[in-house]
Amino acid sequence: MVAGLIATAGNFEVFPSVMHLVSDFEGDRVVSFYATLPMPTYLVFIRFFVYYAFNAMTMCLFVLPICKGLFWSQLDLTRISIPKFLLAFLLVNLFYGAYTIWIASRVPTTQKIGNVWMRFVFPLWFLGAFQFSWKVLYSIFPLGACLNLLNPMVYVQEIMRSAILGAEGYLPFFASAGMLCFFICLFLAWGIARLKKRLDFV
Repeated sequence: MVAGLIATAGNFEVFPSVMHLVSDFEGDRVVSFYATLPMPTYLVFIRFFVYYAFNAMTMCLFVLPICKGLFWSQLDLTRISIPKFLLAFLLVNLFYGAYTIWIASRVPTTQKIGNVWMRFVFPLWFLGAFQFSWKVLYSIFPLGACLNLLNPMVYVQEIMRSAILGAEGYLPFFASAGMLCFFICLFLAWGIARLKKRLDFV
């Protein structure tokens, strides 16, 4: 659960980040000012992507020390692979940055912002192996587990557990890393394309 909490903390920054971005589209339109700068317009959204990824990182940073303080001897940190943990930490939070851009591209107005939690954030998280590993699901419901491989949250959870708890019982670390890179690129490219069309960027 601790590994799952570290992976999940950034997920709870998605909703306020989407609210921040969509509110700007309807209000001050700071994004339009950035678009006037002498640079490609996609870099405007890359800036937001990096900003929201760092927001997610700040949420995740405190989870492990707090959990270690609470559980102390029950949480064995000697099993953590530091290089894998750092890579997992980076990829998970970059994913949340891209995920925010994609969801913001799908929210038409701030009045409909509540649909974000019910339609995207909560269902993907709840079905994304937070309370169980993917292999446990596969042992009970193989077809459902295979379909769940389409859920990016599965890789968010599995890569962090593999880095913190060891590879046994979880999806292979580098397979999860590869899938997260795929979803980061997919959500970022898809979200930027939709936002450019929505905001009439040339």
